Amino acid sequence: MKLKLFLIALVGLLYSCNTNEIYSELDRNFEANRWLKTATKEFNFENAKSEEIVAVKLHFAHVHGYQFEEIPLEVEFINPKGISEIIALNLKVKEANSKDVGNCSGDICDVIHTIKTNVKLEKGTYTLKIKNTFSGEYLPNVLGIGVIFEKMK
Repeated sequence: MKLKLFLIALVGLLYSCNTNEIYSELDRNFEANRWLKTATKEFNFENAKSEEIVAVKLHFAHVHGYQFEEIPLEVEFINPKGISEIIALNLKVKEANSKDVGNCSGDICDVIHTIKTNVKLEKGTYTLKIKNTFSGEYLPNVLGIGVIFEKMK
């Protein structure tokens, strides 16, 4: 367990070294590594500048050897004007040959998936609400879910 927490912290530290990231947050609050269907994860980002063009990305951390190829998710993207956009996606976790899509280190794999590109940031608060639409009561083997706002090159 200590090794798992150390690796999660190390991955978080490595991601925080990316100078293109404007905002990054990873919610690791999953009891017994289960993401309950009723637990919508919410992220709020207060933007102070309005000149940046960014990509909005989803960060999904899971246990190595995940049992599903794809995970059905729904992301609600709310801009500072209160305009909401619902984005349904099937997050690819494994290739057809069962190879992990994400970057894996030990027992932990991180999948980064772009949700939106060329988003011109306005001043104000952005909210992202992420929920799993998996058919079961919970999604197993989840270590974290998060968002990244990254400057486009």
